[in-house]
Amino acid sequence: MGLIKELTEGFLQCSLGVLVMCSVARALLIENTHRMKLIEQTLRIEGHDGRFVQCYKGVNATKQVSRFFRDSVVGDSPTEASSMNIQAIDRRSNIPLKWRLAKDSPYQKIVEIYFHQPLPPGGEFDIEWSSLWLGTFTRREDYAFYPINYYKRGVEKLIARLMLNKVPSYVELIRVDRNKVFLESSQPEIKKDKECCVVECTIENPRHIYLLQYGRQDL
Repeated sequence: MGLIKELTEGFLQCSLGVLVMCSVARALLIENTHRMKLIEQTLRIEGHDGRFVQCYKGVNATKQVSRFFRDSVVGDSPTEASSMNIQAIDRRSNIPLKWRLAKDSPYQKIVEIYFHQPLPPGGEFDIEWSSLWLGTFTRREDYAFYPINYYKRGVEKLIARLMLNKVPSYVELIRVDRNKVFLESSQPEIKKDKECCVVECTIENPRHIYLLQYGRQDL
């Protein structure tokens, strides 16, 4: 079962260290303002490099004006923000959005993305931001990480997408709930075209931490 045994014995001590870093930065990432209608995250891996494209559709679920949305990206190798080509846009208007780093450590970047206009109570948003992380994907067995439990106002749908140059040797979608690990009953679909292999999974009303773990055949 890939990493299940390791995760069961203590997933916060996993070799990649992603879960530990996200726990340390948890106070910055807890989302109490916005209810998410859709989270769509795509990771494209080529060689040792990864491109993240993260889309969020949601609504201001508070009685206060909201001015920004906060998100995070992590890697297994240190990087500088200047090499990541971070970009953010409003998907409804295609207007570029301003952003700043709320946390800038070698292995984790927390980004504040500012809405084109302040979002009133009940106001909706549809934003996308992307980044590059060079040299971080060096493992034959690895995983992508989705801490949906951070979204305290709820998430209606998660679409997780992984793009690889070759069909993975295995793929497993794992749910982490109260430090216990479960294999999801609905597993990802794998589609192959001339350019790449696409692994995709959709989860309705997700509430937990999810890991999309995979084995690579192109290393």
